[in-house]
Amino acid sequence: MELDSSLGSDHPTGARVGKFARAPLPVHPFLIALFPVLSLLAANVQEIPISQSYRSLLVVMVGTAALLAALWLLLRDGLRA
Repeated sequence: MELDSSLGSDHPTGARVGKFARAPLPVHPFLIALFPVLSLLAANVQEIPISQSYRSLLVVMVGTAALLAALWLLLRDGLRA
């Protein structure tokens, strides 16, 4: 089996291995953080316009990113954070 050298990897699947391997960005904390805001919006969709939820969604996303960054700095491990 020949490897494509343009991938910059020695692994057959093209995954990064060794010193420069990166863990995937965890998406689940963002999805879990978005759920309460989207749930409230869905329950009150006739009472408030969707545009009023943008600020809440932005605050939740920024807060989640800040918390993940703080935990990463503390633990130095993205998957454990």
